[in-house]
Amino acid sequence: MTDETRALVAALAMVGGVACSSQSLTGDGGGTCTIQTPSPPPADPDPARAAANTAAFQFLDEMVGRYLRGEAPVYRGSATAHANVDAVGNVSDQTMQTSSARAALIADAEIAGLTVFSASERERIFFQQQQALPATTFVSTIVPNGTYGGGPLFPVNASNSATCTACAPDLASKPAALAWQGLEAVAASGSDASPLDVTSSVELQRVSPCALTWDDVAAVSADYSTDLLAPPPSDGVVVKTIVGSVVTKVATPRMCDGIQVQYTIDAYINTVNLADYGVRNFTAQSGAMCGGA
Repeated sequence: MTDETRALVAALAMVGGVACSSQSLTGDGGGTCTIQTPSPPPADPDPARAAANTAAFQFLDEMVGRYLRGEAPVYRGSATAHANVDAVGNVSDQTMQTSSARAALIADAEIAGLTVFSASERERIFFQQQQALPATTFVSTIVPNGTYGGGPLFPVNASNSATCTACAPDLASKPAALAWQGLEAVAASGSDASPLDVTSSVELQRVSPCALTWDDVAAVSADYSTDLLAPPPSDGVVVKTIVGSVVTKVATPRMCDGIQVQYTIDAYINTVNLADYGVRNFTAQSGAMCGGA
């Protein structure tokens, strides 16, 4: 690619709000890609609006922002899995088999969690490694979407998951590819007659942030309480209304002189241009709050 071509590609990408400085926009994890994500609104003196903005941008960052910035890699590929116990502990054959798997790898200083999703089967399986136990990989059973298991950084242990030793790649390094065949993890004990036994195989390639699509974002959202369904609405904009409240005046004991503000705010994501997201339509309503005895 010539310098002139690279400049043209970058200019075209910027029109859509995305700047890619890679030689390839299709992203196999090997190029450098930069996406400028929206900044949160400035600090607001109104405590209700400030709380609403914070809650909405936390949701947006969790759903899309961190993936666009490359902080949390997304993978595509294939996956199969079998477990002998279901998500609520019943002895029951559970299976996953997909040639269009998506996966998200979330890591902090202590924990790295990889969740592999089958969008067509609407289910997922979870792998976690902890710095304190570097040789151990914790593996969940196959979990249906619409359930919330605490998220990828929620610390699991040998009492609520299966484990294997020196069996999987180092997740904290966020590798460009993840692959294993017939990885078996077994629980030491269980509440059922059969302790959890999970076998899995994956072939996954990291996706450049510039190549992410709504299908990717919708698939990996299933790890959280909000499951972003595909396909998106006809106008291409997904809207999630965030509801919350903030106390602006604490009530005096045995008095109803306190004030609590209920708020709503819409968090939106443009599914055609994922870097176009933000908040709008803030509303607030104040009500009295009474103090205790």
